[in-house]
Amino acid sequence: MNPFAVDSFSVARRRLRLKVPFITALGRKDFTENVFISLRLRSGIVGTGEASGSVVNAHQRPARLAGALRRLAAPWRGRDARALAALTRDAWGRGAQTPSAAAALECALTDAVRRSLGLGWS
Repeated sequence: MNPFAVDSFSVARRRLRLKVPFITALGRKDFTENVFISLRLRSGIVGTGEASGSVVNAHQRPARLAGALRRLAAPWRGRDARALAALTRDAWGRGAQTPSAAAALECALTDAVRRSLGLGWS
């Protein structure tokens, strides 16, 4: 059993209150809804990433980002997370239309690998 193999993932939308309202000519925003991905390796280590939606770009809305994350992560089951460069290229290649989702997946993968290797974020 490869402890670095991607075992599973989960995607969750969360509505978060902003500390300070975001005010533009388009209006006022007191909350944001972001999409989180947790990527679990066979070892049990979990990495996380977050995709932030866009007020302006309809294709970056939370529902679409959640779907993109599920679509992007699904083929990674069983893949060795240490193939970080290849998996990252795959995420950005297939997720070019939803860059926030591709970035969140890359962050979750990197986080899981770093945690598996005992490396922290400093």
